Amino acid sequence: MIGKIVTVTVDRPLGSYHPEYNDLYYPINYGYVEGIIAPDGEEQDAYILGISEPVDKFTGKVIAVIRRKDDVEEKWVVCPENMSFTKDEIADKVRFQEQYFQSTVITEDFSIVPFEKGMEGTVYSFLSQCFPESGRLFELNGKHSFYNDIPGYFEFFLCLFCNEDLIGTVAVKRLNDTDSELKSLYLFKAYQGKGLGYKLLTEAISFAASNGYSRMYLDSMSTSTKAIRLYRRAGFRDTERYNDNQKADVFMVLDLASGSDKT
Repeated sequence: MIGKIVTVTVDRPLGSYHPEYNDLYYPINYGYVEGIIAPDGEEQDAYILGISEPVDKFTGKVIAVIRRKDDVEEKWVVCPENMSFTKDEIADKVRFQEQYFQSTVITEDFSIVPFEKGMEGTVYSFLSQCFPESGRLFELNGKHSFYNDIPGYFEFFLCLFCNEDLIGTVAVKRLNDTDSELKSLYLFKAYQGKGLGYKLLTEAISFAASNGYSRMYLDSMSTSTKAIRLYRRAGFRDTERYNDNQKADVFMVLDLASGSDKT
C-alpha cells in the first residue's frame, strides 16, 4: 500500500478535538479511506501530513503505516505527492495520539512477485541502474539480449519491490532434467544487509527443489566476496567449471536434497 494514491475523508480536521476524549486535540487532519477495510473491521484510518489548514477531503500518497503492537488497528500516513517525511518526523507528528500505544512507523513495504508480461520495461530499467553499481554495463541489445525473452530463457523469475520500486531480482534456469542454475540475483546496494538477498536466494532454491531438480549451479567472480558469502551461507560449495563464461572464476553447486533444510 505504501506509495499508493488514496483519498482521505476527514472527520477530525486540524484544530478539532476527539468526540469522546475532550482533551485529545488534533494538530493535523485525520480521517478515513472509504471502501478500504482495516484490520479492526472499520474503514482505514489515515493521518494527513503536510497540510496546514483544515480540509474535508484530501488526495495524496501513502508514505507510511503505523503498526500498533497492543492494538489491532493500524493507521496510514498520507501526504502530498511532492513531499516526504522521515520516520522520526512522522513519529513526532502523530505522537499526540500514538503516545498511548506501542506504535511502530513502517516506511518500507517489501513484496516479491513473479515476473509477468508487461514488466519488461521495469526490469530493464532496474538492471540498467543496478549493473553499474558493480562496474558493469547492461547491454540489452548485446550480451544480455536473453532478457528480451525472460519467460523463454528462465524457468522462474522473481521481482522484489520496495513499495512501488523494483529493487531486486532472482531467476532459475533449466540446465537439464536434474540440474538448474541460479541466475540474475541482483539487489541495489542501498538494500543490501537487510536479509533481502538471502530471501531471494532461498525463494529460488525452494522453487528448484520443489520442481524436481537435484542440484543448483551458479557462477560468479572471486571479487564478489559478499555474494560468495551469501551462497556459502545457503549451502553452496565449490565445484568444477560447468560453463564457458570466461568472466567467471568461481563455480558452485548446491545439493538440493541436503541444502533444502538451510532455506
